[in-house]
Amino acid sequence: MAESQPDVQANIHAARSVRGIPSSQPLVPCRSLGELVALRARETPDQDFLIYYNDDTGEHSQYTYAQFARRVAQVAHFLKSELGIGRGDCLATVSINHPDTVFIYFACWSLGAVVAPQNVTEADERLAFILENAEAHVALVRPEYHERLLSLQARVPTLERLVVLDDAYHQALDAQPDIFATPAEDLLAAPCLIVYTSGTTGAPKGVELVQYNLLADALGIVEWHGVTPDQRFM
Repeated sequence: MAESQPDVQANIHAARSVRGIPSSQPLVPCRSLGELVALRARETPDQDFLIYYNDDTGEHSQYTYAQFARRVAQVAHFLKSELGIGRGDCLATVSINHPDTVFIYFACWSLGAVVAPQNVTEADERLAFILENAEAHVALVRPEYHERLLSLQARVPTLERLVVLDDAYHQALDAQPDIFATPAEDLLAAPCLIVYTSGTTGAPKGVELVQYNLLADALGIVEWHGVTPDQRFM
């Protein structure tokens, strides 16, 4: 027996509710990921947020919430003023598990932009397809992948510019203001991340996530595992 239209809508409403709270009422106390960064920097400025070790190079860096927020602000200013990145624009990252990558993500989300991270283990043909399909106009690239991306750029007409994450990039960031005004508008429904499927039965498909997807996911992890402010994740 088919459900009536009111029953269908009621079931959709129930499926989108959490503990009786409707989807129209956000479960998080902020309007964007950028606002969350600013909130944490104000509330716990001196608490450690990000620690990085590289066994191969001996590199070690550590950032409190306040330091992290300042660097995110500098990256956001650079993306906006030097690259023209704004709300809705897609930026690709060709990088590794590194603080630079995290700064770029949060800077993009502070601007309302979209990140399309690239898996460097993919074949060139698939990388070129993903870059074009994501409509990424700019790619931020680790130095070790620069030559590869240069060869791919000719095959991706939408990819207008490559920015190498080298010493010159870091010097350019140092010259930027370290305070960035968080957008006043609600960005919870703004697209922020495009993750591509493996494409085992065809071309990879881009899965688009909005800012609220990431915040709700983080909230669920914190609540399920009972995470406290003094715990650390690797």
